[in-house]
Amino acid sequence: MLKLDLPRIFAVRGVRNPFKVLRGLGISHSTAYNLLSGRVVSVKHRHLEAICEYLRCTPNDLYAWTPEGGASAAEGHPLRGLIREGDAAEIARAFAEIPLDKINEARDLLEGLKNND
Repeated sequence: MLKLDLPRIFAVRGVRNPFKVLRGLGISHSTAYNLLSGRVVSVKHRHLEAICEYLRCTPNDLYAWTPEGGASAAEGHPLRGLIREGDAAEIARAFAEIPLDKINEARDLLEGLKNND
């Protein structure tokens, strides 16, 4: 299932009050609530653009994909790049300034270091 996963990206960036940020970006109260709770059916492009500008990311960084019912995308399929692993809250402080396209590499490096004990 493909879903907009704003809480994860806000946590990775160290944003403590994403609702306030969304409101500050000009997004209405109800839309901000729906965006953060995963209750959105569609997203306005201007909202995506404002969020991406604030978080210094791309729209792909805002989405997560979880294969459903045993389904999986073939190796090399672009959706595989949207599989998100790890707890964002644990890494948010350390990774707040790392470019989003490097976060998975950093997480893998940390796992490798932990296994080298």
